[in-house]
Amino acid sequence: MNLFNLRTLLGLTTTEAGQLLHVTRRTWELWESGKQKIPPAKEELLLKKIDLYHDNSSNDVVVIIQKTGLSEIPLDVVGSRNFLACDTIGNDEYIVKSLAIDKQSLRPYVHKTRFLGTYNQTALKHFSNWKSQLSD
Repeated sequence: MNLFNLRTLLGLTTTEAGQLLHVTRRTWELWESGKQKIPPAKEELLLKKIDLYHDNSSNDVVVIIQKTGLSEIPLDVVGSRNFLACDTIGNDEYIVKSLAIDKQSLRPYVHKTRFLGTYNQTALKHFSNWKSQLSD
């Protein structure tokens, strides 16, 4: 999961993102830069808080997951504000395109994530709705 894109999508500073998970700004920045891995318990808390944010906000946010064994691993977070397209690329395989910001240059770019539809039916429904809103 790209924490930088998630944080900017939610409109949070690094301090606010850290407070969301009860950690310091520096800890969040280490996770965001990839210098330290976010602990699984904090990642789970983050996903729960995203769900709460989604329920109480007009900004739709979905988490794209991958299942490995008994675990669900978040691959990406996409919001209605940065969604561009979702295309079928094969048997139950999809690619979602979203607008992101490069951490180094701060320039926008198109971020692409491949995923299986089987584990992401809710995300696919949101993408379909967002696509129809884009064409209105």
